Amino acid sequence: MTRTNRFLQLAALAAGCATSDATPAKDVSVELAAVTLADDCGRPPPQPARPAKPRPSSPASPSVVAPGDCGGPDCGGHSRCDQTSMQLSFKAPAGATRTTIKIKKVELLDPKGKVLEVLTARSPARWTAEGSYVAWDETIAADQTVASTYELNSPSWDKLTNGRWSAHSKTFQLRVTVTIGSANRTVEKQSITPARLAPPVPT
Repeated sequence: MTRTNRFLQLAALAAGCATSDATPAKDVSVELAAVTLADDCGRPPPQPARPAKPRPSSPASPSVVAPGDCGGPDCGGHSRCDQTSMQLSFKAPAGATRTTIKIKKVELLDPKGKVLEVLTARSPARWTAEGSYVAWDETIAADQTVASTYELNSPSWDKLTNGRWSAHSKTFQLRVTVTIGSANRTVEKQSITPARLAPPVPT
């Protein structure tokens, strides 16, 4: 064996060892944790992450409002606006390289699995230890768990259920194709009942 061939063989062996030490992106787990089928509230995007500040203790903690929820009387004539959204949980094992995550497709299906329409995901955000959602760059590092949320445009209720008021009497499925690194993964949630529309607030 020539010295050149020996060098190439050792280089290939070293490269193989380096590859085996890193956990591939396909080992990042993903779960479609929750889905809200409702309206499109058009809220501002979540704020960038900020350094945590000490908060004064209080006898009762305020309730957490998910992105897109509107809890006052100025929500388009209703007491509340529920944003159509989905919550995805990602977990990267120890040794994984930092990985990029993208939502490739979000499909709304009927109970039998027929695709009704494709929804658009926007405004990725992640849950923080401080108890709020902040804007997320859609990356995950080794040994990290990310509880994320994405806003979705509202389904075409006039076409699907003859109006928003009738939507809560139907059930749907959601199928999400997620690109993790360069690999596509598909997760689903079944038996989703749209949020009931709140009655108008008297004026």
